[in-house]
Formats: sequence, C-alpha cells, structure tokens
Amino acid sequence: MSTSSLIGASFPVQNVAIVGTGLKSVERVTGRLTRRGFIAGGAMSGLWMGLFVGIAFALFSTHEQAGYLITTPLLGAIFGAIWALFSYRTATRHGARDFSSVTQVTATNYEVLVEHHCAADAHLILAGPVATPAMATFVWVEQVIARLMGRVVAARR
Repeated sequence: MSTSSLIGASFPVQNVAIVGTGLKSVERVTGRLTRRGFIAGGAMSGLWMGLFVGIAFALFSTHEQAGYLITTPLLGAIFGAIWALFSYRTATRHGARDFSSVTQVTATNYEVLVEHHCAADAHLILAGPVATPAMATFVWVEQVIARLMGRVVAARR
C-alpha cells in the first residue's frame, strides 16, 4: 500500500528504494529430464542450425541448391543428437539430478526506504489526512526539521 500511495500522490519515486531482507532460494521443479527428450531437443536444435547453414549455402552457390537444403539439416540433426547424447550425463550430473528446475531468490520481508530529503513528504502522504490542528502543527514542525537536516547534510557534501 505504501509504494502505491506514494506513486498516486505524485511523489518523486526516484527517491524510493524497496529493500528485501531474509533472502531465500526457491527451486521449482518443472519436469523430468529423459534421455529421449534430451536427444530430441538436440536433434531439433541441430536441424534448425543445419537449415540455416543450408540456406546460406544455397544463396551463395551456383548449383545444387536443393541438395544443400536437404543434406545440411539432416547432418545438423545427427550432429545435434550426438552432441546432446554426450552432454546428457553432464546436465544430469551423471544421473543424480534427472529433473529440470527454475531457481528464484525471494525475500521474506520488504522495506520501503525514502531518501532523507523526501522523508517528511513521504510521511505526510502515508499518514493520510491529519485529524487535529495539534497533529498538523507537529507534522509541519517535523517536516521543517527534516528539510533543514537535509540542507545541512547536502551542504557537507
């Protein structure tokens, strides 16, 4: 609520930082890695690469364009399948990890931080409408002190 309230009040959001604390790593399993699927993926990748090479050869050749468009994708698929067969053991860590996953870092707590020269304005926006005149005076004094402190800190730089 606090960040959206600041944005809605036309607060200069370039002075806002959202800090996550209590980081943890979450790994979500997306599927099983099978040898057949791995080899099929390698063959398809090789097929596309071979097709690209075949098109390039066919464009710059003066004869046998159809031959390039047929043989290079087939050779690429065979090469991709063989390459995937060798890399399967490395990808699965020699069979110990035969699943695919996605890792994400998440935070358990988030804090919204505002630079010191804008802190009083952010406090006024987040506090909402002030209920009593005494509270309004207190908030105004707090805002003036914060702005003066901001000028002192800025002058020291």
